[in-house]
Amino acid sequence: GANDPARHLARLPARAPARHRDERADDASNYGAIGMVIGHEITHHFDDRGRQFDATGNLRGWWQPSDAAAYRARRPRGCALRQLRTAAR
Repeated sequence: GANDPARHLARLPARAPARHRDERADDASNYGAIGMVIGHEITHHFDDRGRQFDATGNLRGWWQPSDAAAYRARRPRGCALRQLRTAAR
């Protein structure tokens, strides 16, 4: 997927990419996988990138400076990678 925060647009493929699809799995598993991708893309509209665009898509931050600082403090680098490594054990 790809995001265009200026137009409030999340682009998603018509069919899940192979890395998110298992032809041998049941439909529910594949729907869950594409749902994960969609949810991930939607969160970008509210994260450190999406916060730079206002409600009408103008490049104008809408977070308070204290909110931005709190976000950065809670988002340590490599957090997702650590979660994946822990889950794989």
